[in-house]
Amino acid sequence: MTWPMVKLGEVLIQRRERIGSADANGLPLLGVSNVDGLHRSGLERIPDMSRYFRVEKDWFAYNPMRINVGSVGWAKHDEQTGVISPDYVVFSCVERVLAPLVFWFLKHRRGLTAINGETAGSVRERLYFESLSRIEFPLPPLAEQRRLVARIDALAVKIDEAKRLREETSENANRMLICMAHRQDWTEEQKERAGWTQTEIGKVIILRPDPVKVDTTIDYPNLGIYSFARGLFEKPSIEGMATSATTLFRVRAGQFIYSRLFAFEGAYGIVPPELDGRFVSNEYPTFDCDQTKIRPEFLEAYFKGPEIWRKVAIGSKGLGDRRQRVQPEQVLAHKLWLPPLSWQNQVAETRLKLHAASKNRAAVTAELDAILPAILDRAFRGEL
Repeated sequence: MTWPMVKLGEVLIQRRERIGSADANGLPLLGVSNVDGLHRSGLERIPDMSRYFRVEKDWFAYNPMRINVGSVGWAKHDEQTGVISPDYVVFSCVERVLAPLVFWFLKHRRGLTAINGETAGSVRERLYFESLSRIEFPLPPLAEQRRLVARIDALAVKIDEAKRLREETSENANRMLICMAHRQDWTEEQKERAGWTQTEIGKVIILRPDPVKVDTTIDYPNLGIYSFARGLFEKPSIEGMATSATTLFRVRAGQFIYSRLFAFEGAYGIVPPELDGRFVSNEYPTFDCDQTKIRPEFLEAYFKGPEIWRKVAIGSKGLGDRRQRVQPEQVLAHKLWLPPLSWQNQVAETRLKLHAASKNRAAVTAELDAILPAILDRAFRGEL
């Protein structure tokens, strides 16, 4: 089925309704991201809001410099209404087009391709309403729009539910490892009877930096650490020519590692085999474990507990702001209950099984992520 093409300027209305400071009482300041859409920004209220725009239900807002990566928001719910900086473009739809269809078009690759075509060659690749208005949009009859929106909504709900269940499974897996590593259901006496001992971490691990002088002719494969104990990940290589560092540090598989800057929010982990031999800055201390006393997998599970991040961070300079750094001495001085190796081995085996299941979940999640774009492809071709 072929639908007539109309320019977005024929079905959209730019909204520039400024709001005085007195009228803004109780209205939240909004922001837009490509992940969260329209959301409360969390910023302090601006003293003079006379230049700010109102955003009402079913209106849209986008960042002119980020719409090409999907940074557009739709106020689907009352909680997404408020006021927004005049740096954003705000618009709504005329009655003959449904807001969800416009939103999906702008987030879909077909819309993004058109957006990139309009921004190419513009100053800093901004897209303002005038340029957005020139983009062509497939417009089915209103009855067909209602059918499509209902159909896509129903499928999207099922996809979101499947993703939620997978995220819940992942969270439960983390909780299981934390429980095994801490056994908070036991008293100290029960732990002692089971062979657990209380000791400083510095007695079972050792700081082991491996400094390498930077060669400007070489690129150094890099890694990063996710916050909230979500593990390590591959980062783009550090260019020897571009970096200001004179020394980098090589890491090895099985080492315990953390980010000094983000330790307070759980940036701890162990180096997996696939990241062996990568390089980091001195912001990432690395440690070898005495495996006659402690398994790296147990230590990783132990540091998944948020209460541990807070305990280790106590006393770090700037506690509470984004610049705080947790020093290796603080990690080494931390006391923990250390179980027998037999129990640590069970933690390691459980972690291995959960990691395999996590890879399967990641593959399924990637498949789920591909479903909605495929549905929208069919919808905008008139085949849904």
